[in-house]
Amino acid sequence: MKSMHWLRRPILATLAATVMLATLVAVGRSAVTNSSSPIILPLVPEPAAATIEVGAWPEAVATGSRAVWVLNAGSETLSRIDPASNHVVATIKTGQYPTGVAAADAAVWVTSFGRSGSGSGSGTGTVARIDPASNRVVATINVDDNPSAVTADGHAIWVTHLGSDSLSRIDPASNRVVATIKVGAEPGGVAADGDAVWVTSRATGTVTRIDPSSNRVVATIKVGAEPGPVAADGHAVWVADRIRGAVARIDPVSNQVVATIKVGYAPIGVAVAADGRAVWVADPGSHTVSRIDPASNQVVATIKVDHNPSAVAADAHMVWVVDRVSHTVSRFDRGLR
Repeated sequence: MKSMHWLRRPILATLAATVMLATLVAVGRSAVTNSSSPIILPLVPEPAAATIEVGAWPEAVATGSRAVWVLNAGSETLSRIDPASNHVVATIKTGQYPTGVAAADAAVWVTSFGRSGSGSGSGTGTVARIDPASNRVVATINVDDNPSAVTADGHAIWVTHLGSDSLSRIDPASNRVVATIKVGAEPGGVAADGDAVWVTSRATGTVTRIDPSSNRVVATIKVGAEPGPVAADGHAVWVADRIRGAVARIDPVSNQVVATIKVGYAPIGVAVAADGRAVWVADPGSHTVSRIDPASNQVVATIKVDHNPSAVAADAHMVWVVDRVSHTVSRFDRGLR
């Protein structure tokens, strides 16, 4: 069985990173560099506007349908948060071994390994479709083994599969898989921006670009040691690399990496603000969240958070950071207005 998540590894590297960070904190400064020049930024102990308890072992977060959706792998549930009240207003049971969540205007989609979670080739993976009006599962779609990440772009739902090194395309009108596309080995993150679908491959250190009009691979881009989560907004593609502690920026016009930006230790979450003015990165190894300015390709803020940030989502006004250790999601408003 291939790993369910790149975080489920021995923690020695994380512990070493934490010790190194403690040394930096002792002098009150954290060094951050990009591909061109170094900058020195203070670690800011930014208080959260709200911290909300969710289910056990939260793994992923998404925004959409006027709500925040937190996937809890340990309790196999989905928490719905009302951003107006900062309260959990619904808890929805998911499939077994849930791995990813995506939200669109008319539906929320949750991937699960399925009955065995074994990746045995039996096709037990599922994608649950949830109606945000009723908070109920209205369809369950059988997909290939080991669905690991999911995204929605308004026209299709895209699901990566660790078990078969493939990408499934689901038609939301029929709730059926309409295409299966071979991608790089051990696909992890997936993002869609309307013009392209981007899939990271941990084993090959690449990003695969798919043309949604033909469902064909049109480019394979070398990005780093172990690319994981990916975010895209049509102007740029942002790829977190856990091993290098960096985020690679891809230009979708040239399909080339145009910047590599150092962030905190072991980044495993990345999100682009809805207005495109900030990129947010969850760095569990250093217990920080990094803000990247897309105009300069530099880290312009490093926010100290509690415990272990494991995922991040952003809209035009708020940033939501999941902490798998404390079983919470925190809301930050800093620097978004």
